[in-house]
Amino acid sequence: MTRRMLTRIHGTVMTRRVPKKIPFAVLLLGAVLSVGVAAAEEAEVEYLEGYPELRTSGGTTRELDFGDRVRPGESVRTGPHDLVELRLPGGNLATVHPETVFRIDRYADDEGEKENTGYSNARGHVRYRIDQLTGREQRVGTGTAVAGVRGTEFDVFAGDDGTALFAVERGVIAVRGATEEVELRDGQGVEVRPGLEPGEPVEVDRDVLDFSDWNAERTRAVLDDPLGSIQAVRTRMEQLAAELRPWEEAWRESRERLEELRQERRRIEAEEGREPANEFYREEVLPKEVRTSNLRLNVRYWTLSALSLRRHVAGRIYVLVRTRYITRPDRELYRNYIEEHERTVEYFRDVFVPHLSRLDI
Repeated sequence: MTRRMLTRIHGTVMTRRVPKKIPFAVLLLGAVLSVGVAAAEEAEVEYLEGYPELRTSGGTTRELDFGDRVRPGESVRTGPHDLVELRLPGGNLATVHPETVFRIDRYADDEGEKENTGYSNARGHVRYRIDQLTGREQRVGTGTAVAGVRGTEFDVFAGDDGTALFAVERGVIAVRGATEEVELRDGQGVEVRPGLEPGEPVEVDRDVLDFSDWNAERTRAVLDDPLGSIQAVRTRMEQLAAELRPWEEAWRESRERLEELRQERRRIEAEEGREPANEFYREEVLPKEVRTSNLRLNVRYWTLSALSLRRHVAGRIYVLVRTRYITRPDRELYRNYIEEHERTVEYFRDVFVPHLSRLDI
């Protein structure tokens, strides 16, 4: 009997608990590197409907099941009749609604010293209940904007044109665009258009707030102004590139310095022996390895944010516009849109693709 049959017959959730996997420590030249952060930031599937899918960090896709773990770097994708409830660290909850792409992100703090976990939906609707912060900063958002969470219950919409809507039922979140931030409290919401700053907070009634109706307006906005829509995506992509560049530079510098330190350790081992070399490793090489790894996390974070924008927003706009003009490809508006779309794709290819792997694509 399948899990769906159990749900239909009994009307209750039949969960299968999977023993939590404890990551192993890697012993390298006498130093133990802990990888416990990843395990601590896993989410567990508590409930689901339909046939949602999990895309792993290894690039494979499989059907999601009760009790499955979703790890940093992995994403959940729901179809039109799917729904997933994920238990987040600290007992928090994320409900992934139909036709949504939800991802668990990894990134480092502003100093590049500590690893953090965040959550994003490139498209669709996710509802969060964050009652307990885990002690690390958490970003929640879309490819257009992010929110700093301070303990709250709120919804995040990501529309076909890339517009984001944040709506707070209770608590406080701070929504950031490219440079500006607005604070939302009980019953408030704000929209953020791609490439723009957050608008003014407005009163929202969650009981009448519907993603399908809201996104239908975003779809109409694309069809009414396809050129403006893809130009807004390009602007947002340029903002992501501006976020990426300082981390890329810091990562390259740190990587070069790390190689110098490793060469020095090899010299010490050859001339003075293994024990002094191991001490040098613990005091000099290991901290630089950790920092270099964290800097690389931020390069990946902004690169994957751009990939989501390219795949789920620019790609969706292309499908909508191409379908509208499939019998009228000679229209000037359509030709102008295609030209701008191709320029945007080329920009993405030049700036972000060098930081991607085949598994990402």
